[in-house]
Amino acid sequence: MPRSIHGFVALMLMLLASLAQAGVEATVDRTELAVGETLQLTIQASGVKLFAKQPDLTPLEADFDVLSKSQSSSTRLINGDFTSSTSWIFQLAPKRPGK
Repeated sequence: MPRSIHGFVALMLMLLASLAQAGVEATVDRTELAVGETLQLTIQASGVKLFAKQPDLTPLEADFDVLSKSQSSSTRLINGDFTSSTSWIFQLAPKRPGK
């Protein structure tokens, strides 16, 4: 096999191996809010999520207004170790007081 095919095969094997390491984590910057405050919700998908779609926030829309949203992605290949992650950051405002 030509060298370029060897490199391609090695890259594909690394991508397949990293599929098993995929995960999703959601965090908020605070758990208590005063009236008029907002909170930041961060959802991070790690593993091979290069073309991941934005999370569906429809279940939150009954209780929160989505004021802003942003997305960032990173991909690294260091010493044969391939990692990739996508983060979505949402600024949420509660629609009413509650627990």
